[in-house]
Amino acid sequence: MNKKFYWLAGFAALMMTAACSDDNVVNDNPTPDPDPTPVVDDYVGEMTMYDAASQAGRVHVYPQTRALKSERLSLVATVESPSFEGWDWSATSLYYDADASFLYVTYHSNFQTKHPDTDPVEWGGGLDVFSVNVNGTGGVTSDHVEPEILYTGNSLSMKFENVTKVGDNLFLSGTQAIGGGAVARVDASDFRTGGAKINFDIIGFPGSSVNAVAQQGDGNLIAISGYTGTFGTFAPTIAAGPYKDEEGNIRTDITTHDKKPRENWGGKYVTADGEYMLRDNGTEAIIIRSSDLQNYRLGYQLISAERSAERYEVDEDGNVIRDPEIVEGTEAQKYGKHVLVVRNGYAYVAAGWNGLRVHKLNANGEEEIRWQTQDADSEEENNGPYTTGLFADDDYLYAATSQGLRVYTFMEDGGLELFAFEVENYDGNGAPQRDEKGNYQAAQTETEKRHSCNFVVAHEYNNDGIKYIYVAYGRSGIRVYKLNPDAEETTKPE
Repeated sequence: MNKKFYWLAGFAALMMTAACSDDNVVNDNPTPDPDPTPVVDDYVGEMTMYDAASQAGRVHVYPQTRALKSERLSLVATVESPSFEGWDWSATSLYYDADASFLYVTYHSNFQTKHPDTDPVEWGGGLDVFSVNVNGTGGVTSDHVEPEILYTGNSLSMKFENVTKVGDNLFLSGTQAIGGGAVARVDASDFRTGGAKINFDIIGFPGSSVNAVAQQGDGNLIAISGYTGTFGTFAPTIAAGPYKDEEGNIRTDITTHDKKPRENWGGKYVTADGEYMLRDNGTEAIIIRSSDLQNYRLGYQLISAERSAERYEVDEDGNVIRDPEIVEGTEAQKYGKHVLVVRNGYAYVAAGWNGLRVHKLNANGEEEIRWQTQDADSEEENNGPYTTGLFADDDYLYAATSQGLRVYTFMEDGGLELFAFEVENYDGNGAPQRDEKGNYQAAQTETEKRHSCNFVVAHEYNNDGIKYIYVAYGRSGIRVYKLNPDAEETTKPE
């Protein structure tokens, strides 16, 4: 007999996300009795690990010839999303570990809500571990980086949205199959044991999906959950388990902003240092400074592509079953990903259809719009293209947009100037290709080649100014680019 599944945190009917979306949740009954009641064992997840040999065919490398030194932005590699037994995985976030030269990529299961008559997929999450040392793990042997898959894992316990690393542990936020919002703690050293399966701790958190997690300066972690959510802090060593016990008592080792999930909270992201958070309350976007809870109200909404909610059921043994139910009438533009970067007192907001926004954050809690993205194309004068992912270093702002990867330089007033962009086509060596008129055309997204451009990270190679950039493209996997700042202005609007 199949049973309807309910969140333990919030006691609301389980509604799983669609595509690369935020938590798509409809609360038909906010206070039913939980059925079945989770036990502590439900908060120890299992991840099946696959070795590099089984995944090697997913990586496609483009030779980096000497001729590419004249190109500002060249294609290094593409990596297909993992596929097991027909399951469909969507890349959701990336984390670069500079100490180990490892790249971690998270995935969650994806269902095509626009085509509900297609074969459904299993529920769960995935994780890739790459070495991005030069030519893999063997050290510096040439003048360029090639990603090498070390391990791939998949789990039916959680869908993963975001990842960070603290010590030897990865913390992956997302949705847990039993209790809703959760953060997984995975011992990264377990990946090197070569075991077929590893276990990980699951830390229950209020809300239906934890969308981001980061470490604060005091060493604690801060997490933020979605539209029926909140934010809170906890120690990295916190014990696994549900947010509430069987009697409904809230655990005391998680300090939350709200005692229960808040309707229309709309938590989206936490900056890498844990100092700033981004949310949308259904009326406008808000930046929160976590150190003093100062709010910066931005005056516009974070608007995503329209997505639908999905309901899944589980059997009496607690297993998620196939054939998700499409929840009619839940289509909305509030479910997507949005990233925030704060640098030198300026906030850079990936506002979706509202483009890329720049704000100066004043100490008194007011924000002042200083600059709005204006690319060279006249139709992009309203804050640039649809933007979801952002990453910044000392030199550039990297943006994941509806026109692919875009790289900006910083101006003195906090504004941005477009420096390079991903083009639609590259040749067999990774060099950008012009169209029949001799122009560089920006990349087209929402295609099989570039499904959903939603997250980006970058790092410098060998302290020589060369940057390597990794872009998550949903079901299309990831794409890797090399930025040569000394090259001529090739891949830039003309």
